[in-house]
Amino acid sequence: MRNLVEAINAVMMDELKEIMGNDFELLITTYLADSEKKIREIKTAFESKNFESLKVISHSLKGSSLNLGVIKLADTASQLEIQASVAPIENIQGLINLLEIEFDHAKKAIAHFV
Repeated sequence: MRNLVEAINAVMMDELKEIMGNDFELLITTYLADSEKKIREIKTAFESKNFESLKVISHSLKGSSLNLGVIKLADTASQLEIQASVAPIENIQGLINLLEIEFDHAKKAIAHFV
């Protein structure tokens, strides 16, 4: 497995765990469920060629991921947000595929904190 630091900011995750206490697990569970939903919505927006919706959802995923220190997923969501305006469809599909991979890596990395 990749180094955890590549997928998430471990220091930030530890700080959140300390601050949130018993609510940390709920925060993580909510984030993971919401992120899965957003990724499905991104795929649906892409399939229906609704690039404005794709940008908005990508922006939201980027923000929630940054708030938790899920760096690589946030970076990929940011790239997708930008590319939805300018990139050929093939580039967007590749980023969506990468988004799913990064989400998988993030789930595995986060599991070490719960």
